Amino acid sequence: MVELTEDECLAISRSPLEIAHLRGPLQAAIENDCTDSQQTHPLPSDDDRDSDSTEVDEESDAKDAISVLLVALQTHRVAKKLRSRESRGSLDRELALMYSRVDGITFAAFFPLIQAVLRKASDIEIWKQVLLLITSSARITPPPSVSASFGGTPRTHNSASHQGSEQTKRLLHDALRDELHDCSYVKVPGFFEKYFDNKSWTQKSKDVFDAVKHTHSDGRWTTFPSTPTESAVWEWWSQLQNKHLTHVRGAYYTTKSKNDIVDTDGERQLDLFVKSRDATTRDRHDWADVRVVGEHTVSQEGGKKFLQLARYARNIFSAQPRRQFVHGFILSHTKMELHVFDRSGTFSQEPFDIHKDPDRFIRVISAYCMMSDEELGLDTFIERDGKKEFLTVVDGDAGKDKRLQLDPKPIARQAAVVGRGTSCYPIQDREGVVKFSWVSASKSPTEPDLLKLANERSVKGVPRLVGYRRAISTSEMRSPLVFSKKRHMEGRQWCSHRRQSQASFSSQLASLPLSDEGKKRKSTGPDESSSKKPRSNSQTSKLSQVYEASKSFHESPQASHTAIEPFVDRVLCMQATQPAGTPLAEYRSVSHFLRVLRDALKSHRSLLQDGKILHRDVSKSNIVITDPNENEGYSGMLIDLELGTTIEDGKNTRTGSKRMTGTLKYMAIEVVELALRDNQRDLEHTYRHDLESFFYVLVDMCINYGWPEGQKPKRDSLRSWYLGDYQDIVTAKTGNMERGRFKKDILRQFSKLFENVRELAMSLRDLLFLRGDELRTGTPAEAPSILYDRMIAAFDEAIKSCDN
Repeated sequence: MVELTEDECLAISRSPLEIAHLRGPLQAAIENDCTDSQQTHPLPSDDDRDSDSTEVDEESDAKDAISVLLVALQTHRVAKKLRSRESRGSLDRELALMYSRVDGITFAAFFPLIQAVLRKASDIEIWKQVLLLITSSARITPPPSVSASFGGTPRTHNSASHQGSEQTKRLLHDALRDELHDCSYVKVPGFFEKYFDNKSWTQKSKDVFDAVKHTHSDGRWTTFPSTPTESAVWEWWSQLQNKHLTHVRGAYYTTKSKNDIVDTDGERQLDLFVKSRDATTRDRHDWADVRVVGEHTVSQEGGKKFLQLARYARNIFSAQPRRQFVHGFILSHTKMELHVFDRSGTFSQEPFDIHKDPDRFIRVISAYCMMSDEELGLDTFIERDGKKEFLTVVDGDAGKDKRLQLDPKPIARQAAVVGRGTSCYPIQDREGVVKFSWVSASKSPTEPDLLKLANERSVKGVPRLVGYRRAISTSEMRSPLVFSKKRHMEGRQWCSHRRQSQASFSSQLASLPLSDEGKKRKSTGPDESSSKKPRSNSQTSKLSQVYEASKSFHESPQASHTAIEPFVDRVLCMQATQPAGTPLAEYRSVSHFLRVLRDALKSHRSLLQDGKILHRDVSKSNIVITDPNENEGYSGMLIDLELGTTIEDGKNTRTGSKRMTGTLKYMAIEVVELALRDNQRDLEHTYRHDLESFFYVLVDMCINYGWPEGQKPKRDSLRSWYLGDYQDIVTAKTGNMERGRFKKDILRQFSKLFENVRELAMSLRDLLFLRGDELRTGTPAEAPSILYDRMIAAFDEAIKSCDN
């Protein structure tokens, strides 16, 4: 038990807790949650997931009750006088932070404090339990799923893995659940004020309302369709636009058929969206022109449409890879919910009724057509001169600005909402490329730091840094908003773990003694005792008090634990490098492809041995073809050091970083297993894991490329390496590496062009996984040069065979 000082005990005695009114609601909510948790909640089937019916905005009553208790404690004067035993900061700030991350703490952690409150323990004992809760929650191991960040390193498993035929509604929605489940917030206070108030066009939007308010009478819009079908709502919307929004920069559109929009993930009909009036096409639409996207449903369950809206945002980010954020909205019957999507996640305003809040409704509709490029989240950091695009970067060595002209068409981009959102553009008139990427603000060293270090240490086969620039961070874009209430949307892995925690907590709650308030309420009868009790106005007002406290905490220099921040702060960074490369898929022949891959492997060895840097994200997209005359004789180059890190021990090549990093399809089996471990400190990323990734790149290319036109399989036979949960992926990859299955399931899948590479693939499989007669996935104790030399020799032999 935590000990209190004499001064702390005196402060507690002088300011008694007044929480008697919380015991009844807390007891009632807990009992109801216990009843609910005893029921069976199976995981949703594929059909259920496909119906968009799994999102629920409201938290459980137990969690709401805990939140009310935290607010009462945090706003009490004693909380400002007690010091946390964990950070030595004041307890009120720690409680504010705990409120903001209550979703990430298991219910069982709150049990001792709740028990103390319900049995009317002394104030001193209750405050001791609060101090213990703060200390213990800081050490709670996260559930066995891949969260938004592993110690500040963002995950790379998101919807970007899904391309082509894998962009079905079900698969994409599954991926978006995983991508957004831990970084999606609702009912964000101050949302409307930030995006729609005190703007250059605010008065114009008010004027539009003044012009139409005569059609609002007796608490409703008299002209708005009583049965708000899509066609009826669009007719009303277009009439409003034609009368009052003809002289603004944006205009609303809808699609009449699925073929009206050039889609990036299959055919899709859009309900409402905004384009610039300067857009070249009016009937045939392109995601590159969409400024704001809306989803409409006649149903009152707007939460069911959230994933569809997220899918639209993904399409916009894909078509506009330098986009900073995207506005969106859902109109469900007469309720409107406003959203913003950015690379750190998504957040929304509390839904409002368009009849009960007519001024807000019209001002929002108008504003989306009046917003500037900056307010819409477009890439305002690019200079434009007609059709030409320019970017200014700083030369790190000379400290001078360099103005570079970019090719407007990207050579690489990612289709995802959350994450780095990497895109690359060629530099005109010089052999180079500019990369745009939203990197973790806590990442150190940064990619430019690592490139400088690699260049200084004469690492071969990596890009040379030309210039660098930092634009803006998601925390800067979101300021001064505070995020506390998460959307209840569970990722597939999170689901089972959370239910286990709830079941454990509920079994403990069953033994709690009833407070006097609970006994009285329970005696009123079974019907009343089992009903959900609405939160009182006094409790609701107390909940709102936490926002200012949370805001002050996040501005405090003491907020240093990135793992407990409400979202991963990302910074948009732009860097120019030379030489330019072309995608690995543009190989000229089999021998050329093998040379490229071998030289990239040599580059990885030089990076490790000469630069003391480990890459940690070897993938098909991070290996490019280069001109040997421009790249020190290397035909292949290893790019993208965003997830790279310096090594601590040159002998063992250990990174000292125990985090899951990499691209899921090419990720080493041991690294994927990290996501399944309760203690993620059990494993360090080593050079051997990267070499395994090289092997998977070879296998992937041999299976999915080299087919005559029209004969390429429609489905990727390696889907099991990146679809499904992490245990499925580990099982699939491990099974595929067994000798018999490797021949049957892998080598037989090679295209005809790559048939002669089967022997190389088998040799690499043996080098990486065989220890005697046993299949092993670990890193050998011998020096890294031994495995590098053997793998490179295997490539040399295969290249020689192809040349002959």
